[in-house]
Amino acid sequence: MLLLEQLFDPSRGVVHISGLTANSREAARFTTDAKRESIVGTINAASSVYRLIPVGKFYELYRLPTNERYERISAGCAAAAGAVELETFHTQMLALADLQPARVRQIQQEHTLLLQGDSLGNMPAGNSVEDIKTVLARLTPLIPSLRSLSLNVTQVLDTGNSNNPARAIRFNQLVAGLPVDRRNEIRVDARGLITEMNLSLVPADIETKPLVIDKKEAIRRAQAQLNLATASSQRNAEILSLDLVCAFADGRLVPEYRIVAKAPNGEDYFLHINGNSGDVNIVSATIH
Repeated sequence: MLLLEQLFDPSRGVVHISGLTANSREAARFTTDAKRESIVGTINAASSVYRLIPVGKFYELYRLPTNERYERISAGCAAAAGAVELETFHTQMLALADLQPARVRQIQQEHTLLLQGDSLGNMPAGNSVEDIKTVLARLTPLIPSLRSLSLNVTQVLDTGNSNNPARAIRFNQLVAGLPVDRRNEIRVDARGLITEMNLSLVPADIETKPLVIDKKEAIRRAQAQLNLATASSQRNAEILSLDLVCAFADGRLVPEYRIVAKAPNGEDYFLHINGNSGDVNIVSATIH
């Protein structure tokens, strides 16, 4: 094999190695722990793709299903200790190597991922949920729960000009039918090529607090809080808008009412009401 590149990943303590298989232009990629005691690899040979897995003191080669080169198989075989985690890191490296982003920023605890580059793949013109899921499928190693997520397109914005048209597709993740209040956006240039993916997608099995406070009670609490804050007892605040979302906090989702109201003093206020505990927070006052 011809060695092309060797890259140390200090955050995970592994080394990624890429090269070409003998008498072929097909790539072979490997991931090993820092001490080189174990290795996981993906080898392209003719029309098949193979995964190299440590099993006991030896290695076994498995042929991967068609179009499933990111599939992790170590959990389903008698793999050596540490092989499952090593294969996870390996498939993440494969996904990034295929996309070739110029910039990557991932915060696992916050479930955020930012990819930027000249060409992160093609985005169909339809801008549909199905189109988005097709694009995101390539990120499955980085966001394992992608296949089971429910999404909803909220906006398609023109971000370019007549000489250089571009668009941004914004979408929400839905959990229990409620939108998760986090930013998700794909930016596409005039060629239909993706230049940025800014994702904040929580796992499908994330802890979610149940909704206890209903809409009527949320309004009552909002009006009572505003009357108290503005020292008014003459009349209740007028509710201008009300939305129910899932807010991400402390590693879990909490149902939250987002209310805009006009207080008796004539000023507009934003309120967040915890749909589980009923706590009310006046976020800001007076829309300028």
